[in-house]
Amino acid sequence: MNADSDYYSDYLARTPHPRSQGAIRRWHARLLTTALRVSGLDADKHHRVLEVGYGHGYFADAVCERGWDYSCADISRPLVDLGTANGHDVRFPESFQSDDAQQFDLVWLSHVLEHATTWDAARSLLVDYLRYLKPGGMIVVVCPDYLSWKRHFWSGDFSHGYPTTRRNVVQLLRDIGLRPISATYHRGGTTKWGMRAVCTALSFLPHVLLDPRFDRERARLGEGFVYSWKTVFGWRQIMVWGRLEDAPAPSVS
Repeated sequence: MNADSDYYSDYLARTPHPRSQGAIRRWHARLLTTALRVSGLDADKHHRVLEVGYGHGYFADAVCERGWDYSCADISRPLVDLGTANGHDVRFPESFQSDDAQQFDLVWLSHVLEHATTWDAARSLLVDYLRYLKPGGMIVVVCPDYLSWKRHFWSGDFSHGYPTTRRNVVQLLRDIGLRPISATYHRGGTTKWGMRAVCTALSFLPHVLLDPRFDRERARLGEGFVYSWKTVFGWRQIMVWGRLEDAPAPSVS
């Protein structure tokens, strides 16, 4: 990857709607809490976390608020620059060296795997980051459920490529030598049935009619508040945990 890459720089132009930013921040914190509960990682212990894909830094904040060590690998220069400006350890993937191997308790991929172009690219992405995971550590994958998003899977983000489902992500983790621990659905960052039911009901709101009432300019671009809300909170997403039992195999480039 060219160190001067501005790949996915459009992401920063698509900032969350001001009405949604606080809720999205809490969304990331809830996902981390759920991941710890299911994985068995002791929330009271100090952990090292490696995130793949910085986003807007909300997950980084959730990790750092716990007093844990946070690092991130991202291929987009604008996002690396943003993370660095925010005081987070965000680097290009090639900046991670052999000293980083087997140093992390948790590798976190939230809305990253679906950007792979093929299943083979998705597999290679996961294999590449196995080298940084401690034996007994966890990889957590959060991504859209294609079976719920359907045509919106391709509309929600221009760079979506690999259609992710609960079953095929579990298969990928098993194929690269991880032991699947759990695979569940969530909406709004939670697995609780009450919140999921509310988000499900709200996902049927007619965004085409409602979005111009909130922000006409964003609605004209197809990025209205209600539609953007659905991509984060409304449509069903998956969360899959995989544990590395033994030392990882050599990375496949």
